[in-house]
Amino acid sequence: MTAKDTSRRVGLTPERVGACALAMTAKKGLHGWSIRDLATELDVVPSVIYHYFPTKAAVQNTVTDQILATVEMPDADLPWQEWYMEILLTLRRASLQYHGVTQNLVERSESGHFPADLLPLFETAIDKLTAAGFGEHVTTAHAMIINVAMGAISARDRQSHLARRRHDIEAMRQNLADLAEQSHAVALMRDELLTPLLSDEGQQTSERYFRLLITSLMEGMSRTMLDQSGS
Repeated sequence: MTAKDTSRRVGLTPERVGACALAMTAKKGLHGWSIRDLATELDVVPSVIYHYFPTKAAVQNTVTDQILATVEMPDADLPWQEWYMEILLTLRRASLQYHGVTQNLVERSESGHFPADLLPLFETAIDKLTAAGFGEHVTTAHAMIINVAMGAISARDRQSHLARRRHDIEAMRQNLADLAEQSHAVALMRDELLTPLLSDEGQQTSERYFRLLITSLMEGMSRTMLDQSGS
């Protein structure tokens, strides 16, 4: 068998590599494939991939960027709470289709490598909070909303069967059996919070929880931070 010729990169583009990586991520998660897997899928040697992307992390970032590019901004005229809810639900639904993308987004943001595709979201969010009257609390309010939302989305993503360190809800429920017999509080938590997540309507249950979480947060912010801003 002859080795693949690097000339096979003719016709290959960064966009094509990114599209292939996106498709593989949908099936295996962001950390479920290697550069070698990607090269095999594209029928090239791994060095050809590095011709376009210096590291695997660069390819992974491209995958995340492609997903972010599909997130449509809500109507700018919506009240700030409705605007946030709509954009966060859209972001949640998009990212949860690709395991590992949420954590990639969080890590990039925390390291200062903020994805450019999120700039419109960030700028509009700041404008919405400013117009709502948050005053000196604008950036704090935005950080609170985003941190809570991304934490909740990450927690849901960890329940994916593709997760390396999966949060197995069924195992957790079973492991609580002994404690549930001793504590009505534990039994209530198991039966009313965990068990519904395992049903056929688990996705809807999870999204309802997310909606309630974000709504409660924003309502609390309205009653405390807006009052402190003199609105």
